[in-house]
Amino acid sequence: MSSNSKYILKILKKLLSLLGILKILKKTLSIGDKHVDDLYKNIFKNNPLMIFDIGVDSGQSINRFNTLFKNSTIYAFEPNKNSFINLKKKFRSNNIYLYNKALGDSRNNKFFYEMIKSGNSGLFNFNTLSKDFAIRKQVFNNKELVKNKYMIEQIKLDDFFQLKKLKKINILKIDVQGYAPEVLKGAENILKNNLVDIIEVELILSELYEKSNNIYDIEKYLIPNNYKLIAQKKHVYNIKINSPFSMDLVYSNNDIYEKLNSNEKF
Repeated sequence: MSSNSKYILKILKKLLSLLGILKILKKTLSIGDKHVDDLYKNIFKNNPLMIFDIGVDSGQSINRFNTLFKNSTIYAFEPNKNSFINLKKKFRSNNIYLYNKALGDSRNNKFFYEMIKSGNSGLFNFNTLSKDFAIRKQVFNNKELVKNKYMIEQIKLDDFFQLKKLKKINILKIDVQGYAPEVLKGAENILKNNLVDIIEVELILSELYEKSNNIYDIEKYLIPNNYKLIAQKKHVYNIKINSPFSMDLVYSNNDIYEKLNSNEKF
């Protein structure tokens, strides 16, 4: 950026600040989680829930759900070995069950790619030919982005649900770096029987990983089973200036959707 451009940007920020617009913009960009969490509170009130957290990383979402719905049961899955060690130290409550496994569309062993930034780790390696990969290389001063690669155990959500003799999942959160379609495919039976109330899923549309997704890859497991889109947690980013191009989508079963649509009380 040239010195003239920097000066113009500085003046523009001052003008926006004086007009109060910058404050409004910052507030608007920070309400992504809040409006979804408020929606969850409206649906479930303060009842203890059955929550599945797929892709825990350092435990941000466990803290989020634990704060929102106290005394809920949380099944949390994180395949990253190093992240899991820290999770075991951090969460010792009797209501939180931690598993060092991946969820997918089959029961077998899979390669897991542990990245230099733990939140980017997953079952897909980076697409080294993509623009997003080039940007990340610059951010990390051209260091090797794949920290480690090892085999992990993968199971199906359908099998786990049956093994634990569960009856319902209130919130199913999936944040697995492009692997969400495989997780949903492994949950076909519980989705077919509408045994999940809410599904919160990250959709990565960029080509950061070896396999890229589109919205159909998610919805082909949801729409035929009468799940409807009810919220978008993150703004869709501009593909030319943001990396990665992603969003979080929230779906509900048809019963919840109809109540929300008709303003019927829960």
